[in-house]
Amino acid sequence: MAAWGPTGELARGTYAWRVRGLDADSKPGPWSPGWRFTLATNPTSTSLQVVKLARKVQASGSLNPAHPGRIMTVTLMKKSGVKFVRVAQVSATLSASSNYVATFARPSKEDARYWRASLAIQTICRARKPSASAASPA
Repeated sequence: MAAWGPTGELARGTYAWRVRGLDADSKPGPWSPGWRFTLATNPTSTSLQVVKLARKVQASGSLNPAHPGRIMTVTLMKKSGVKFVRVAQVSATLSASSNYVATFARPSKEDARYWRASLAIQTICRARKPSASAASPA
């Protein structure tokens, strides 16, 4: 299986992509349909705050500008030796005001030192089929 990814950050704008496979003899197959996507030009800001409650840990925050329905993934990690390891992961859907709440079981008292939480925003790609000329092989 082969894959390709950009080696640097893509500039804002509209891009087109398509793929084709190679058989066992390295003979190329047909091109897939072409698709376009646009990288947003609006900057975003996120917040993450973590509160320890009686029986749970609650992570909450917001994403601006508002993106209701977008998925935020919050990861709770524990320090193990010199690195952090994932203990639990919860996905939360942004509300109409782009707020989210993720809840985890609270760690035991002897297990409650050196924790951290991280946040990831699920990428939403609204791909569109390009015109016939944009989908033809290069």
